[in-house]
Amino acid sequence: MKSIVYKSFTFFVSICMILTLSTLNVSALTENFDDIEFVQEVETIQDATEKVNISEDIIDAALAEMQFPVETLRKMSYVQKEKIYRSMEAIDGFDEYTYGGYIEETAVAKDFEKSSFTRGGTFSDNEIRFSAPYVHGGNNLQRYILYPTFEFLLPSTVDFDTFSYAVNSSYWKMLYDDGLEITAYWGSAFYDRFKIENPSSVQYCGCEYRLSHWKGDGLSLFYTGVGCMALRPTSSTLDMKLTVNYARDCSDWGLISIDPFGSIMATFFNKSIGKELKWGA
Repeated sequence: MKSIVYKSFTFFVSICMILTLSTLNVSALTENFDDIEFVQEVETIQDATEKVNISEDIIDAALAEMQFPVETLRKMSYVQKEKIYRSMEAIDGFDEYTYGGYIEETAVAKDFEKSSFTRGGTFSDNEIRFSAPYVHGGNNLQRYILYPTFEFLLPSTVDFDTFSYAVNSSYWKMLYDDGLEITAYWGSAFYDRFKIENPSSVQYCGCEYRLSHWKGDGLSLFYTGVGCMALRPTSSTLDMKLTVNYARDCSDWGLISIDPFGSIMATFFNKSIGKELKWGA
C-alpha cells in the first residue's frame, strides 16, 4: 500500500515539474524575443479548425480601412481575405499596413499529364488560379507581406503534391513565413481546413510545402492553399516578381530546387507548372 501511495505521489510531482518547466521555457522565450517577427511566430494563425469563422462583412470592412479596393475584395475568396485579416490581427498591423496590390494568373492543367493530374484524368482541363494580394508598411522599416495562393477551379485531389513560392534573394530578405492554410470544400460547404505550420524546406527567399503532410483521403474536392511571407527590401532597386509553382504527385525522390534569383525547378514529379507574377510596378 505504501509503495502504491509513494509511486502515485512521485508521478504527481513529476507531472507538476514538467508543467512548471514548460511554463518557464515559454516565459523565457517571450522575454528574450520581443521583436515583431517573434510575435508573429507566437501569436500566429492557429489551426483554422480551432477558430470561429469571422463574418465576411467584418473582414471586408477591416480590409477596406487598409485601402483594399471593393473590386479586389470581390475577386478574393473568403479564405484568402481571412488569412490577411488574421495575420494583421496577430501583429496588430491594421493601422500600420496598407493595400499594395493584387495579382493573379490562371494555369491550365492540361499542361500536366491527364492521367497523373487527377488520378484518372476525369478533369483533364482543370485549372489552377495563382494569385497574391500583398500589403506594405512597417513604419520606417519598409516591409511587404505577400499571400501566395493556389486555387483549383474544378475538383481534384492534392495528395503528395507540392506548392512553392519564391522571390529574388538579391533584392529581398524573408523575415518569416506563416504556414500554408489549406481549405477543401464542395460547393459552398467547407469539407475540411488545416494549416501546414512549417515548410518542407526554405531556400533563399522561397518556401516549399509538401501537401502529403496533410492527406486529403484521396477525395476529389475544390482545394485552396494560402501562404503568408513577410519581406524586407535589401536594395533601393526592387525586383517585384513572385514565382509560384505547383508540382503534381511526387515520388519518394521528388525535389524542389529554389535558386537565389527566385526560380523554382521541380524534379522527379510527374508534372509541374509555374508562373512568374509581377506584383509591383
